Amino acid sequence: MRRRVAAPLLLLLPLVALAGAPDARAVLHARLRAILPDETWQPDNAPQARPTLEGHVAALQADPDHDNAFFVEEVHGPATAERVVFLVPQFHRSPVLPITWSSLGEVISQVQGNIDFLVTRLVRAHGVRCVGTEGSVMERMLGNPELEQMGAWLTDLRALRETAVTTVAREQPAVAPALDTLLRLLTPYLRRQALMLDGVGLALARLEVQDATPEGLTRFGLEDAALNARSLELLSRMRPLEEELALLTTPVEEDGEDALGRMWLEEYPAFHTDVVTPVRAALATLDGVRKLSLREGDEVTAQALGRAAGLARRITDELLRTEEVEGYHRYYQELAARRAEGRGPQKKPRTLKRSEQKRKARLEKELAALNARYEKTAGVEREAAAVSRTLQRVGAGGACVMVMGANHREGLVRELTRQGGAQLGVVVVAPYRFPDE
Repeated sequence: MRRRVAAPLLLLLPLVALAGAPDARAVLHARLRAILPDETWQPDNAPQARPTLEGHVAALQADPDHDNAFFVEEVHGPATAERVVFLVPQFHRSPVLPITWSSLGEVISQVQGNIDFLVTRLVRAHGVRCVGTEGSVMERMLGNPELEQMGAWLTDLRALRETAVTTVAREQPAVAPALDTLLRLLTPYLRRQALMLDGVGLALARLEVQDATPEGLTRFGLEDAALNARSLELLSRMRPLEEELALLTTPVEEDGEDALGRMWLEEYPAFHTDVVTPVRAALATLDGVRKLSLREGDEVTAQALGRAAGLARRITDELLRTEEVEGYHRYYQELAARRAEGRGPQKKPRTLKRSEQKRKARLEKELAALNARYEKTAGVEREAAAVSRTLQRVGAGGACVMVMGANHREGLVRELTRQGGAQLGVVVVAPYRFPDE
């Protein structure tokens, strides 16, 4: 049974297609196996669904993992509907914040793990043959190169560890423990990052690796290129106004910022002690042995250790982003100190000059108009386009999955009902519980 999780609020995750050459398939599969959840994770004990809305809902609710890994939240349409869309509202990774190390990163990976589980379930037991995901405009997505990168790092780190230990274990006894430390500490974060990146991608990767991909199963992007371009153009016009308005507005600390601060202050010390410090010590050991080997003219050993240390350092820099994490920790420490000294955000708004008041009012009016246009474009119109792309693939009968941000849930249900007509079945099946449920 999978662990129930609550949902954090995060940003969109862009997804990119991967085209793999046939002669590279074995290598690709080896990399994907390294990051897939444990091979004992086999969601095959699900009731097989009859191809109607009533049949799908009955099978989901009778599933042993219902109310644990996924939750049927809403059902719309006639019981006999044979055209069915499963709407999966998701919460996922913010590419801005370095959060893989944190409890927030763990929760995101759990949510995406449940999406992985659910999509695999829907393909195997419910006959789903199309999966639409946000972040891409592609008609067919063949994979996710970010997942392959995580798998490549892990398989390469394992191989480099074996090579280095075989090469220098007897002469340099400190090398093996250092490499074992790096592998032990970095492996869980590589697998967590893979989950955070793309739960749908892991589900389809598992089917690919097991040679169990049903004929006709495709993944496609839900985005419309023109709408995305228009949204970005509106954002580019809004940003300068927001920045100028911020200078005329009393700073107020938001709840999200406060929650992030608590997370960093409460969790980072243990992460630094348990992960950052031993990783840096292990890297320092490898660097020391490598330099000694160079002085002694042993270039083979130096190269082996250099490759292993270089990859481990790249993983910590690009995945854990330890320098950034430390920077955020210092920032929140300074903020907490200013608060303790009464130097936090102002409690009272500063008095504005008449000209500043007029300028502030004009900025607010202009920004409100742009924001309304942005909400229509990035919300209503984007949801309508995503539903249109999905219904084109459902056809006269069949089942399709839409995975999109949870803030689009109501709009997507509304559009599915409007565009799909009276004979479309809609099932909102979530990989988490909403906080008020």
